[in-house]
Amino acid sequence: MRRCLRLSIIESTQQPPDNKPQPPSEKKSGQGSLGLATTTLLGGGASNDACPVGQQMDEAVKKQGDLLTEFEKIANELNQILGSLEGSTLVKRLKAASREQYNIAGRIGDQLSNSFGRGRYSIVKPKQVIFKELALLEETSSSKVSLIMDDMQAYFERRRLMNFKTVLKDMKDQDVVAGLRELGNDIPIERGLSIAQCEYWSDNLDRWAEDLVDPASGGS
Repeated sequence: MRRCLRLSIIESTQQPPDNKPQPPSEKKSGQGSLGLATTTLLGGGASNDACPVGQQMDEAVKKQGDLLTEFEKIANELNQILGSLEGSTLVKRLKAASREQYNIAGRIGDQLSNSFGRGRYSIVKPKQVIFKELALLEETSSSKVSLIMDDMQAYFERRRLMNFKTVLKDMKDQDVVAGLRELGNDIPIERGLSIAQCEYWSDNLDRWAEDLVDPASGGS
């Protein structure tokens, strides 16, 4: 009787091992032969489709994807709310600057009873002090409007809203910052003209604030 010679190749696998007992192989008698090479996988695990762990992983990945989608929607809505709030803040700041110019015009008018037509140094000292204070207030107003324009430029670069671009261009064309600064220098000298200038800038600042509001938002 000749021995059976069979060549066997064993390869590793990443699948979980199959611990099921294998039935004993039956020995067959007979003449030996030289068989073909066979390949055996260690573990003998099942396919991914039949693996409960793989199914659970797929479900977890799907749920996580759904959560990320919902989070993205919420983030977009929150971003829109914050953008609207920031735009509304710019509108309110322009409105406040407009009211400030109107108030300065009124304070100048209150001092004209004994100072209209007089030279700068012929006005009584208490009124000179008031005019200097108003001149400094105009300088501060100029700086505030400059900051508003900077924030408006940054807002436009993020949101790309054309009404902000249009308003910003109009403010630059009229050089409102330099105009307010020059108005501060004119108040102690040209009181009557300064009132007209304050009212002019007050009207423009209010108009620019109105132009920033999107008509589709109903004025909010």
